[in-house]
Amino acid sequence: MILDHYGAQATSARELVEEPGFASLRIAEINRLNAGHRFLERAPKVVYSEYPDEDIQALSYPSGSFDLVITSETLEHVPDYRLALRETRRILTDGGRHIFTVPLRPDLPASEDRTDMAPIHHGVPPGPLALLRRPTDDMLARHDFAWDFIDVVAESGFDVELHGEGVASVICATARQVTLRS
Repeated sequence: MILDHYGAQATSARELVEEPGFASLRIAEINRLNAGHRFLERAPKVVYSEYPDEDIQALSYPSGSFDLVITSETLEHVPDYRLALRETRRILTDGGRHIFTVPLRPDLPASEDRTDMAPIHHGVPPGPLALLRRPTDDMLARHDFAWDFIDVVAESGFDVELHGEGVASVICATARQVTLRS
């Protein structure tokens, strides 16, 4: 997906970060993009942070300071994902993109708040390996997302492209131009 939007000749992430067009982008990577992080960190204008150290609901960056925001499996963990989406829109330039993953559950009729449900912690290994890492609040899944989540992203000021299906989905949200009222 990132290659589709930003790669001129690149056929891999390794090549992409060396292309001048991509290298000129101001990028915020909030939460490690797993295997992609080792390539992104080579981009000259990337700023890397982890939630909750950088609170995606109250980002410390100035408005319009990034061309690309990348988050991976983050929004389901924040208390107010709508606020987090508005914050990512705020720090993007018009036409900038927030490319991200969240687990979309096609089996749900609508997105759900998990407050009154049994806790689920993402990122904790299953079985006996769970004894080696304790669940923390930042791993607590606070929301289960269904297809209506795409509408929420659009209502936050984005044009939305969905790539893939279900939990393997990638969302590309392009920041719409802000119109000032007089």
